[in-house]
Amino acid sequence: MRSLYDHAVNRSDVAALAGAKAALDDAAAVVAARQPQYRAPQVSEWGRNPTAYHFGYLWPVSRLYYWWRDFYMAQGPAAVPAVASICFLNIQDPVESQCGRRPLLENLTHAAHDWLQQHGLSGVADCLQHPATEPRFPLNASWLS
Repeated sequence: MRSLYDHAVNRSDVAALAGAKAALDDAAAVVAARQPQYRAPQVSEWGRNPTAYHFGYLWPVSRLYYWWRDFYMAQGPAAVPAVASICFLNIQDPVESQCGRRPLLENLTHAAHDWLQQHGLSGVADCLQHPATEPRFPLNASWLS
């Protein structure tokens, strides 16, 4: 985190960004070593489950989601245009997480999401639902633009 803060303050500090990436790589090795010890591996998977989220409660840990999101955000919109979105890398559906699975509300929210995207407001649309597919890190170009 310190390396990310240093880079966010001084975007020309390439060493700080490289340090943050090295820390991510080290953390990925630790997570990979610990994951086989989970007694219920589904807790680290993406997809429907009994919770209000579309991921198991350890999915953010298993993919280093919060670390990667901060890594991209520290680079700023000049380097990663998608971080200009107020809901960059949103992984939660607000209606489902607050109200449970309510098909009518979900359909309305998803229709609003689609309308906003069609009208060039994808930054706001991203706030209304989780991604259709699991984000994989490092992100590919389609997620970063």
